[in-house]
Amino acid sequence: YPPDQVKSHKNYLKDWSSVSVNEISREMVVEKYLYSSQRSLSQANKAMRHLSAVLNFCEVEDNPVVVLSQRRIRQRLKPKASRLRTNDISNFYSGLSKVKNESSRIYIKFLLRTGLRASEALSVTPTSFRDNSIFIPDTKNGSNHERPITGWLSSTLLPYIKENSSFKAQDIRRSLKTACCHLDYTLTRHDLRRTFASLAVEAGNDYLLVKRALNHRINDITSDYIQTSPETLRPVFESVASLIEAQLQAKFEKS
Repeated sequence: YPPDQVKSHKNYLKDWSSVSVNEISREMVVEKYLYSSQRSLSQANKAMRHLSAVLNFCEVEDNPVVVLSQRRIRQRLKPKASRLRTNDISNFYSGLSKVKNESSRIYIKFLLRTGLRASEALSVTPTSFRDNSIFIPDTKNGSNHERPITGWLSSTLLPYIKENSSFKAQDIRRSLKTACCHLDYTLTRHDLRRTFASLAVEAGNDYLLVKRALNHRINDITSDYIQTSPETLRPVFESVASLIEAQLQAKFEKS
């Protein structure tokens, strides 16, 4: 099973390991969902999706998970909007300089400057670098993805990866907490991906190019015909880098 399905089973469905699929009733599903959602709504929803998939695979005639939709019990998560505000970038970097682990510092900057998913960034090795791009295979949406190598990636990331082979980031949550020590809010790794997207739009980039840069799935027939190369996406990444550098330069000039 994929890692996320194993996690869902271990954390939310473990006590059903010895229960026959035909013994799982609608009442059991409702009770399990309501109890699990008190702990984590997102994980409860994910566990129920995985359970439904397993029951369908087992060809259960009346999948009991449908009760969540029929009775309108399943709750939708509100989209998260947390990100690093543009005028807080310099303070964030000041906090980031206090992170002792070099690998963690570079990894966090890598996320901020590229908008990569956390796991995709961790998978980068020397073989990921191809000419003027970084190649990320088999991403979340099932496709390969290439991103251009811009200034900071060439001067800092590439030498680090060549010397260390891969990231050895440690306790990222604690590192991010340290990086946010001068802010009145904290960030997660995925918040940095949202930050990249926000900066890309703020810099005036075309919405479709931003989606391509993030490697989001595009449900549009025409756009599927339009293939973008790393060089086409280069202005998106360079404009984000320019915004970051401008904030850091402004802080330097004030000091």
